Amino acid sequence: MTDIYEFEGKTLCNTNSVLGEGPTYDPDSNTVWWFNILGKELHELNLSSGQKKVHPLPVMASVLARIDAGRQLIATEEGLFVRDVASGNLTFYAALENDKPENRSNDGRTHPSGALWIGTMSKRAENQAGAIYHVAGGKVTKIFNGISIPNSICFSPDGTIGYYTDSRINRLMRVMVDPQTGLPSGEPIVLVD
Repeated sequence: MTDIYEFEGKTLCNTNSVLGEGPTYDPDSNTVWWFNILGKELHELNLSSGQKKVHPLPVMASVLARIDAGRQLIATEEGLFVRDVASGNLTFYAALENDKPENRSNDGRTHPSGALWIGTMSKRAENQAGAIYHVAGGKVTKIFNGISIPNSICFSPDGTIGYYTDSRINRLMRVMVDPQTGLPSGEPIVLVD
């Protein structure tokens, strides 16, 4: 699979991935990050310099959230890790699904409050084997269960609405969210079927 990332009509990067996921933009460093999940790689593209780096990982990973200039939180098949940007060293942070070693992380996004939503799925894409989790303040909370392939996690700019899809059933879900915490404040409803 070739990942082509475009910005203002220009191709930013044309690179091959086995399974590309999790593009994240860090405005402070003007850097785009993304994962080659099955290839166990974290890709880095600095938009100011055009410099591209590929960081090998010991595990499959798919979600990155900036903690500060020197640290990132990444979601992997073995849980959540803090990544030191300078050295690439990973430090275990929290379990995600210790009871489901056949699962891995998939899509995720940072809520305007700073909380992180992370979707999980079976490595074999089994029906309803995954979930979506909320991560904040050192606590991991399951917020939605029975999801096969979580994708398209995103939020309204004011943080009051969350969206996600289960690519297996092709439904775009909408849920009201507490803008202060990033936690759902209602039940998800089908927005587009």
